[in-house]
Amino acid sequence: MTSSRILAALGVTVALTAAACSSPEGPSLTQQSDVPTAEEEVTESGEAAETVETEVLGETQEQESDTETTTSSAAEAQDEPDAQPVELQNTVDTEMAEANEQAQSAMLSMSADDAQAIAAQNAMAEVNAMSEVNAMAEVNAMDESLSATETAETETVVAGEVVSRFAVAEGTVIESVSTPDEIAIILEQITGPTDNLAGQLSRLAPFPNIPSPNDTEVLDVGFGVSTVGAILTVDFETSARAEDVVEELLADLTALGERNGSVEEFEQDGGTLFTGSVGEFSFQAASDADTTTANITFQTDDLRFLDDHQARLAGVTEASPAVSAPVFVQANVAIVDGEIAVSSVWATAEMDGDDFRETEADRVDDLGWELISDGDFLRTYSTPGQSESAEVSVLQLGDVWQQVVTFNY
Repeated sequence: MTSSRILAALGVTVALTAAACSSPEGPSLTQQSDVPTAEEEVTESGEAAETVETEVLGETQEQESDTETTTSSAAEAQDEPDAQPVELQNTVDTEMAEANEQAQSAMLSMSADDAQAIAAQNAMAEVNAMSEVNAMAEVNAMDESLSATETAETETVVAGEVVSRFAVAEGTVIESVSTPDEIAIILEQITGPTDNLAGQLSRLAPFPNIPSPNDTEVLDVGFGVSTVGAILTVDFETSARAEDVVEELLADLTALGERNGSVEEFEQDGGTLFTGSVGEFSFQAASDADTTTANITFQTDDLRFLDDHQARLAGVTEASPAVSAPVFVQANVAIVDGEIAVSSVWATAEMDGDDFRETEADRVDDLGWELISDGDFLRTYSTPGQSESAEVSVLQLGDVWQQVVTFNY
């Protein structure tokens, strides 16, 4: 089975995107550090992928011309003191209020540095005008508010009991320093029988704390991150009935805060396919005489956590031959039918196809790779690591060239 077959089977492709179905009230993939551990189908056309890459590179160029304006606006917005509780505002005298109003008006015609200085002076003067008791009360209130927000993100109440929204990872988790070889081991360990499906999936990324269907056996699993979203998907078998699997998933995820759930059933090939969705999750199951085959897919475009998702697969991109002025596009890890592929995609506006080919030999030589086969669009190398081979290809989308590197196991 080729690497393209593996990635396509789980919907993890070069044009990875995320559906706009965020559920802010429910659990979302978040920082791995927020989740306790035991040891400490998305494809788009070439046009869609081109849009993503053009926007990524375009944003890099636009940021240079917009930096001064953006910095000034951000500084003014950040330095403007937040509205205080009524009892604290009453401690600020009329003269200070007038001084603040004059300073804010003057800031509109000042430079960013001057505006920051004025805002800082006003903020300090207001704090000094408060009584020590009221100032401490405000700090305590802010601490309680932050604590409540953090708790709401990671905990919920099910049947009157406070539980963690996220499962404890059962084994080594993927981290920013994880190499492709280490990730391959994790993927292999996840597959097979388990009574803790959520705990196994949490080794890839935080996953909701839901119970496993009876006699669960993981078949295939994949995790991918792009510049616009992330996706985690798993195929498994279970002895539970298909309709029960779907109904239970809907109930469990709803209990953890996911919203807008629904379940449907369809007749196909003489059987019934049960499907469901809630929040950022979709799932389906179908039974035959002996067993039920099911899938759960989590797909998010929540930008709050996108950097964290990308960071988990940093080791994959760092193991790939670097290119000039690289821009991250995508990274994917997957195991299908026992075959593992770990890949990354980079783009650059400073190199064309010829540049990629002319520099590739030197770049892979630095990593100790040796050429096995050289095709028109794909070159295969042996590597010092545990992978059977590493494939490198170059493709063009519009004016942007991309390098795709896949480790096969």
